Amino acid sequence: MSWSLRVRRLAISAFVVFHIFVLTVWNIPTCVIRDRIAPTLAYYVQPLGLWQNWSMFAPDPVRHTVAVEATAIDAKGLVYTFAFPKMADFGFWQRIPRVRHSKYASYFMGDENKVNREIAACHVVRELKIPTDHFPVEMELVYRIRETPPFGKAPDDAMTPLTTLVLQAYRFPSPQEVHPWP
Repeated sequence: MSWSLRVRRLAISAFVVFHIFVLTVWNIPTCVIRDRIAPTLAYYVQPLGLWQNWSMFAPDPVRHTVAVEATAIDAKGLVYTFAFPKMADFGFWQRIPRVRHSKYASYFMGDENKVNREIAACHVVRELKIPTDHFPVEMELVYRIRETPPFGKAPDDAMTPLTTLVLQAYRFPSPQEVHPWP
């Protein structure tokens, strides 16, 4: 076996061992090991959508629909809004590669998802293409929550206001702050 093939096989094996280790630590019950290592692993797990939440299988599943939106105000007072895509925005065939969209939105609560929120906040400001001379930018990530009616009951009026929950506020002093990775 050639030297380059051995190195390639070793690299693949190391990646597989690392990946299994990460998923194992991420999914074990809360303990000292998980509490110490999970914040670092979040930079690998969360952007790739590898985390799990078992609430959809629980005896009392989640009973609401969540949409993530953002509002930004630049230094000149201009207000920008951004709505993350929802599965309802796409046709049947367009939904297939985007199956993780709804999962992404549901994982913004809690301290363990701080990295997800930070990545999303940077993404929003980049997507808004705010001019360089309009910084600093103040931005809020918010949930728009629609309660699901109980089984057998008709949904409320579509014009019923959604519940709004501020997830986190951010301040970006310069455009470099929204490009944390080279």
